[in-house]
Amino acid sequence: CNKYDIKMAIHPDDPAWSVFGLTRIINSEKNILRLMEAVDDVHNGVTFCSGSYGTNLENDLPHMIRVLKGRIHFAHVRKKLGINTTFHMLRHDMASRMKSTHIFDLKDIQAQLGHSSIQITMDTYTHIDEEQNAKVSCWLESGVSNLIKSTKAKTISSK
Repeated sequence: CNKYDIKMAIHPDDPAWSVFGLTRIINSEKNILRLMEAVDDVHNGVTFCSGSYGTNLENDLPHMIRVLKGRIHFAHVRKKLGINTTFHMLRHDMASRMKSTHIFDLKDIQAQLGHSSIQITMDTYTHIDEEQNAKVSCWLESGVSNLIKSTKAKTISSK
């Protein structure tokens, strides 16, 4: 990881409590800090999943973010930020954009999405009209832009 500047991020146990007798290890601030200290290197980091850490009521999520500064390499905080979209929706947006350009045919879109059948692509994407595509694209762009601005503002104010 050091040689190629790869940052690894371990995901916490989900849920934080034992399931089928399996011990949970990455479920609390204490345990994640112990792991970070075991390999004290910026490349050894965490996925900050508010849903998983939030299942342990003893976790103070804002405090954990401050303590893990520089070691959070990925975050699952979509719902906590009020973003009501998913990565899967971004696939739909991409396919809709491809279709709306009139450059790509449905076989191109099928190949990009990895659908086994053109029928799946046709059933899913041929109903989208230009107006709806514009609304979805605008909504996604606005949400992502606001998230980026918010993140930059928080980063600048914390320096």
